[in-house]
Amino acid sequence: MKRHVLFVASVATHIWNFHMPYLDYFQKEGFTVHIACQLNCRKELFEEKDILVHEIPLTRSAFALKNIWQAGNLLKRIFQQYNFALIHVHTPIISFLTRMVAVFASGAPILYTAHGFHFYKGAPWLNWLIYFPAEFIARFWTSALIVINREDYRNAIELLWYRNVFLVEGVGVDLREWKDTAIPKTNFLQREVRGCVFCCVAEMIPRKNHGVLLAAWEELQKRGVAGELWLLGDGEMEVALQEYVQERNLSDVYFWGYRQDVREFVESSDVLILVSLQEGLPRAIMEAMALGKPIIASDIRGNHDLVRHEHTGLLVSVNDPLSLADAMQKLAEKSELRCQMGKEGRAAIQPYALEPVLEKMKKIYQRFL
Repeated sequence: MKRHVLFVASVATHIWNFHMPYLDYFQKEGFTVHIACQLNCRKELFEEKDILVHEIPLTRSAFALKNIWQAGNLLKRIFQQYNFALIHVHTPIISFLTRMVAVFASGAPILYTAHGFHFYKGAPWLNWLIYFPAEFIARFWTSALIVINREDYRNAIELLWYRNVFLVEGVGVDLREWKDTAIPKTNFLQREVRGCVFCCVAEMIPRKNHGVLLAAWEELQKRGVAGELWLLGDGEMEVALQEYVQERNLSDVYFWGYRQDVREFVESSDVLILVSLQEGLPRAIMEAMALGKPIIASDIRGNHDLVRHEHTGLLVSVNDPLSLADAMQKLAEKSELRCQMGKEGRAAIQPYALEPVLEKMKKIYQRFL
């Protein structure tokens, strides 16, 4: 008799970008694999891989009560139709709802991967008011919790009182794809590149804190430091950031938008920079380290799990553009230091490779099947 597993996330691209090796594992083990999510990409991508798709049009807002009610009813129908051997949920709102419905409508074990709790050291009080009680309640419906950074692991045990909690090194980076082949900057862009290139790969939303990065870049230009700033990504802040660059007359800032060829940009740069206010375990940093790039990052949860200060990169205080400018200037002026940090980073990222992470997840899955 065919067995079924279900993966749930807020949007389909989350599953497509991060979890396909795990869906492939279950298919090879003979399971029928289902996903439930909001479709923000072509359904055929999954259907071509024989994955059953259930559309759950749920917004990310915790206050869209009508939408949440409709999504809950859709999930209930799925659980009534299929007898799942395992349910693996991701992203907070849909994960809470799925666990709440499944505990009454399905007898399957439920695994929850927290890709970064919304309550964390330095988080707004509203985050603690909303998300901490929700996670505390949902632990009663959860067979096991999987976390991806040390702070969340401590909070899961000390604040949420989880018994079955596993610390896993993210979703895994395919080091066969992300390996240094030294793409020349001039060949990639068909032009000469000016000085040290800083590359930021991040959605242009407030959480990614691009404003502080641009303020630091302005300070660097006042100091006469030569270089370029490449911004990859799009989002609600993109127009405002472009206007800021124009108003402040900042030079050598390039907005590349959403790209499919991120690897080529990162590999052609000198430093990966990420100054977010909040992260779980940023894949952009892991991929850049796999390419042998030094990192400049805000000293927050997730970032400091990956970056060893003064060894694989530099950690800077959140919302401190002068300290950020100092770190950028230091790496811009010391190519040998960049090279050494890049080598250490490539060695340090090995435990985060897809193969060992997948093996660890297989053992967790097998424990609850």
